[in-house]
Amino acid sequence: MPEALVCMKTNQNSAKKVLQELKNCAEVKEAFSVIGEYDIIAKVETATFEDLIKLDQCIKEQANVREILSILLLETKKSVQEQEDGSILV
Repeated sequence: MPEALVCMKTNQNSAKKVLQELKNCAEVKEAFSVIGEYDIIAKVETATFEDLIKLDQCIKEQANVREILSILLLETKKSVQEQEDGSILV
């Protein structure tokens, strides 16, 4: 399953609205409002590479998204153990 980080620049004062819309998308596993060059970063997972391309197009078509950059994840490190307090041992 392809995984990617999608970095988005939004129209002024639109990040919160775009973030809410992303949370309704099943392919979006996590989404964060951030400070820096981009306004939102989302971790997405799709069944195929073609679905990832379609998802990119869907995000680009949102009225409040000005620009996106998708970064394909080749290898990820999964957490080994989650503690009761929520911390993660790797």
